[in-house]
Amino acid sequence: MDSASPGKSLSTDGFRYTLASGLIALIDVGAAWTCYELIGLPLAASAAIGVLIGGVAAYLVHEFWTFRRAHAAFSARRLAGVFGLVILTLVLRAMAVALLEAVFPEDWAALPILTVALGMTFTVNFLINRRVIFRNP
Repeated sequence: MDSASPGKSLSTDGFRYTLASGLIALIDVGAAWTCYELIGLPLAASAAIGVLIGGVAAYLVHEFWTFRRAHAAFSARRLAGVFGLVILTLVLRAMAVALLEAVFPEDWAALPILTVALGMTFTVNFLINRRVIFRNP
């Protein structure tokens, strides 16, 4: 048994994380796409807003479902960890969006760019969430 989540295996955490991340990705990319298409913000700014909104959703979903403990409760330490990870994700995502936008500057590429950039941060986020933020103390 892995020490990161008592009573759950790596595959169980991975499965739950993948399901939760699908929902969070919809929230993240949906917010970014809305900011870009409906509000008219630049793609990089839209991606940043999506990451921040997704970060709030990520904390709530991971705290109370993905890595749930027997006595799940709000944790300032884990919330701070998630927002530290949000900052790292924001930097990585902004770099990926800038790089991809330079290669594919066409308007049609905005949604694929947001989606690919999100996918690039998925594994890093899982490992940091499971091994650092939501590990057993």
